[in-house]
Amino acid sequence: MSESIKGLAPEAACITTRQMLAIQKDVFCIWEQRVRNEIGAAYAIDRPILINTFPAFYREFADAICDGQDEERVRATSTIAAEHGGERARLTEYSPQDLIREWQILKECVLDTLDKEHLALTTSKRRLINALFDLALRESVSAYMLAQAALRERVIAALTHDLRTPLAAANAGVQLAQKLSSSARQDELFSLIERNHRRMDVLIRDLLDAMVFQAGERPQLKLENIDILEVASEVREHFNGMHGQRVEIDGTSTKGWWDRTALRRALDNLVENAFKYGAPAEPILIRISSYEGRLMLSVHNSGEPVSPEDIETIFQVFKRASAARNGKKPGWGIGLPYVRSVAEGHGGSIAVRSTADHGTSFTIDIPIDGRQYQNAPVL
Repeated sequence: MSESIKGLAPEAACITTRQMLAIQKDVFCIWEQRVRNEIGAAYAIDRPILINTFPAFYREFADAICDGQDEERVRATSTIAAEHGGERARLTEYSPQDLIREWQILKECVLDTLDKEHLALTTSKRRLINALFDLALRESVSAYMLAQAALRERVIAALTHDLRTPLAAANAGVQLAQKLSSSARQDELFSLIERNHRRMDVLIRDLLDAMVFQAGERPQLKLENIDILEVASEVREHFNGMHGQRVEIDGTSTKGWWDRTALRRALDNLVENAFKYGAPAEPILIRISSYEGRLMLSVHNSGEPVSPEDIETIFQVFKRASAARNGKKPGWGIGLPYVRSVAEGHGGSIAVRSTADHGTSFTIDIPIDGRQYQNAPVL
């Protein structure tokens, strides 16, 4: 409690300000420990990034509750809190809930340390502390959301740029096909065109649908009476044609009212995900079962499990599991959010079970007849 008061002459600082600055080191020591323990995204962040603009905010905060100040002084605060929110969006994997929680922890640490040091606060000063933290929290979250929106736009721009690669390959294939007379060679080139056009189409549709879902809108589904076994068989044949006979199906004919195209795309995403992150050469199983008027459509792969802290993150748009980021696996983080939108659009959900012994299973759990749930809200 003996830290010097930098930037403020003792005679210029009121008693409360000097007391606040004297306990600053203690406050941030406790705050850092709690934040790393309670917020998963903060655990491995380097201290300079974790501490961020909080010391500067703390000094302004200590000055703001000086004797004789009122709430008008609080409203004249700087942009430090907003800058903090923007940096959390740019430099960390924080969610809005994480950002809110670390502000709450800071306020708790301030008040607890004041009580521990027997530094009494008047009712007006406690009111000022609450007002200042509420204002800082609003500014910080607002800046975070603006930064996230800007980053999303940048990702979309980058994705659009990346789409030019398969498009260029497709166009080159068309031009060469027109010049060649060899039938076998033409077949090969047209196959190249088809694969690249399919790749572009899936990326664009998943991105647009995921963005619609992220905005809280329902996916547009066209429900019809279909057999899910036929859909699963199409997916199996498609991937086995590219990767060998690795995809298997366990299940029988099961008919229901669903959107065939949406479930096909969702299943494509889950199987592609299994190929990308599952154990090489191990089989990938599509399982179909039904119970009490519900369909359970799952895709299972062996390999490294998804870490517990990533389980919910992987269903968020543009968010990817740490194993994918660290392993430099290609992807944009839009496939699983799309699968979730399809499941919820049918009045159901998607669950994941992932352990070292079991492997990883993603299960779409939806009603057999989805027609009566078309207007149910989505998250």
